[in-house]
Amino acid sequence: MFSERGKLYRYDNKQKQWKERGIGIMKILRHRETNKIRLLMRREKILKICCNHFITCDMTLEEFGSGNLSWIWYTHCDFADEIEKPEKLVIKFKQQKQARDFKVSFEKAKGLVTMETRDNEEQQVTVVTKPHASPPPLIIPTLSDQWECTMCYVMNKNSDTRCVACGADKVQQVTMVTKPNISPAPLIIPTL
Repeated sequence: MFSERGKLYRYDNKQKQWKERGIGIMKILRHRETNKIRLLMRREKILKICCNHFITCDMTLEEFGSGNLSWIWYTHCDFADEIEKPEKLVIKFKQQKQARDFKVSFEKAKGLVTMETRDNEEQQVTVVTKPHASPPPLIIPTLSDQWECTMCYVMNKNSDTRCVACGADKVQQVTMVTKPNISPAPLIIPTL
């Protein structure tokens, strides 16, 4: 769908500054069977992945800086470092045409994801309304305004019908998570 060379940056919350993640080919890829769309970028020469996440219908792409060369977006679940984590990312291109093409391709992909989500919701309604259909899984109501995906453990808004990270249906989730409205403690990963 899209393939152009650019420079990727990520925002470091600890140091409150932008850090270069790498230069390489930014690609927007669509899976042939599942129709899921993701952004993938590998650094030049060493081919290490520096951007790897699905495009979701709640993502917004905004112009960053001046010159119409850079775009910024936020993802709830980037797998570039082989662990999922939320990232604020910026891609910068050399030419305005490349940046414009990226925006068009991103919005087209987002539209396809939105259409796919609607189609899946319509299919789910059809399945639920059929006679002799199995009852829907038990969903325990909570006081929280979020639910946790049992597939990827990402917290989602109650209004979301699908996980924003992996696309799993909320209906298939067995339990809802009750969490107090406090910010979580920072994740500490020991280094060897």
